[in-house]
Amino acid sequence: MIPSQLDLLPVGHSAEQLRKRFFWKRMMWISLIIGVILMLAAVGGYVKSMIHTFSTLQQSGAADPSELANDISSVLLILLWSLPPACLAFLVSMVSFIRLLSLPRLPKC
Repeated sequence: MIPSQLDLLPVGHSAEQLRKRFFWKRMMWISLIIGVILMLAAVGGYVKSMIHTFSTLQQSGAADPSELANDISSVLLILLWSLPPACLAFLVSMVSFIRLLSLPRLPKC
């Protein structure tokens, strides 16, 4: 029978410490994934809107600010709504990483 990690814990370590390590590691990865997805969505939306803006500019043949204002404002709104949550997700990831490093290390199996 293969021993579990709880059986291999030295004296002084508890199942609670193992749960804490698992929680902070999971929190770190989840927040990193969310942050990366939000950043990719922001960059993808930015590129898509700028392509649309420049295609509008090419079709009209003139740089009329009233035609481009709607497209440029959509670019700014995409950035406004996606970058702050992404920064928050990266901050949570950093805090989780620091908390994970502050816990005592488990012995190698």
